[in-house]
Amino acid sequence: LNIARNKVGEDAMKKLVKGLTKSSTVENLNFSGTGISPKYASVLGEWLQTNRSLRALNLSDNSLNSSAGVSIAKALSSTQGGFLLTLDLALSDLGDKGIKAIATSLKDCQSLRELNLSGNKISKKAGTRLCESLPKCNLKILKLRVCSLEKDTVKELARTLEDGTTLITLDLGGNQMLQKACIALGSMISASTPLEELILNECMIGPKEGQPILDALLDSKKLKKLDLNLNPLGKQVLQSLPKILLQNQSLNALGLRGVGLTTSDMPDFFRSLRPQITLQNLDLRENNLEKSVLSPDVVSKFISLKHIKI
Repeated sequence: LNIARNKVGEDAMKKLVKGLTKSSTVENLNFSGTGISPKYASVLGEWLQTNRSLRALNLSDNSLNSSAGVSIAKALSSTQGGFLLTLDLALSDLGDKGIKAIATSLKDCQSLRELNLSGNKISKKAGTRLCESLPKCNLKILKLRVCSLEKDTVKELARTLEDGTTLITLDLGGNQMLQKACIALGSMISASTPLEELILNECMIGPKEGQPILDALLDSKKLKKLDLNLNPLGKQVLQSLPKILLQNQSLNALGLRGVGLTTSDMPDFFRSLRPQITLQNLDLRENNLEKSVLSPDVVSKFISLKHIKI
């Protein structure tokens, strides 16, 4: 059932939710931006505690509250439920209590594979609970965009992944990454973690902060995609990249959109690479680059890329 972006009145929502709680076959619910109230989100949470059919629930972009978050958390940790695979709670105003409850419940929820908490502020204590739960659950995808993450939370999260989790995709975009947080992320990338995709766009990462992350690619064996789009890295990023890309055997997608590159620096960069590198997708959009000088045909003389965006 997909009613996303349709504003549903209180009476209609009451009837809809009442009908859903009697269903034992619905597998996908998308209530994104419908204006569902915390009251009826909580009713759905109570229903989920015993429901065995639902696999995906999207309550994003609704003004919920901590009570709704607690109700959903109880469903996640329920022994009778526990069949949900995907949960999207982005921009849902869950409050600190709701986020803490959901973070804590993850350790009891073995079914969930994807969780989106983007746009909800995650306090240091909530971050700690999340890190405590991650090694005990089976999450594959975790999205924490624009969550006002503190540097200590990022460091703790990186150490948790380094010690061992099942995550293959981590989205931290839109959170400011200070030097110590970037060093911790670099250590995580260097370690033999299952992580394959790391999204760090719009994190205010400058040349100094970005270097530990780039250097970590020298030892990375798993990471396939690194998104550094819209960070003020500057042209200094090109100085270390050739060595990194020549040695790295896993990275196949790199996002450098809007990082402050110029046309004059690019030919030497491409000449320093060999066609055999694993990189296949390179995003260079929104840099001060002349497309005629760096067309795919020109670039292909130096390096074999399936997709290059300029």
